[in-house]
Amino acid sequence: MASRTTRTYAPRMAPADRRRQLLDAALAQIAEQGYASVTIEAIANRVGVTRPVVYSVFANVDELLVTLLDRHEARTMVEVNKAVRDDGNGPGALIRNAMHEFLSSIHASPDGWRVVLQAEDSAAPEEVRRRNARGRAHVTGMLAEALRTSLGDAAADFDTEILAEAVVTLAHRGGSLMLEDPERYPLERMLGMVEGLATSVTELAAA
Repeated sequence: MASRTTRTYAPRMAPADRRRQLLDAALAQIAEQGYASVTIEAIANRVGVTRPVVYSVFANVDELLVTLLDRHEARTMVEVNKAVRDDGNGPGALIRNAMHEFLSSIHASPDGWRVVLQAEDSAAPEEVRRRNARGRAHVTGMLAEALRTSLGDAAADFDTEILAEAVVTLAHRGGSLMLEDPERYPLERMLGMVEGLATSVTELAAA
């Protein structure tokens, strides 16, 4: 006679605690297998509940993932606001400090950043990709404005919008490489690249 597997379910939880538990489970799922692996069944299995329990909190996978992105975008924007600021030491220093803060944050909290950096994946829901693009555009605008302030009168000689877009793209790709292959692309290697970029911008601004 075949043995029967007894499934143990998580105990009843307060709605806020259950919501946080399910979001944490989705975060872990993305970290291990990417956006494509996130299903209601996968999340239910991960926390030991039935699918109706998940549906009692989130109407579908898209709502769950949008909520997860919103949570982590709120956290990452704290880091971005801290990083993108003009300290009066020129555009090179601005770029150095911004990318240092950004890459160090990814190194410290890789799983949380996966939600943001992998949101361009075609497997992510359209709304997740749309909101991520909006967030990236906002950060690019912040950096462009900070660069204009840092350059002062010299800003007329630079296309700060394109420079900001290039820096954000480089930071995004650098962070993704750190997540994909941390042994080949450790933080120290990335910061070396940042130093070279900052020096080049400083020299260009002084020319």
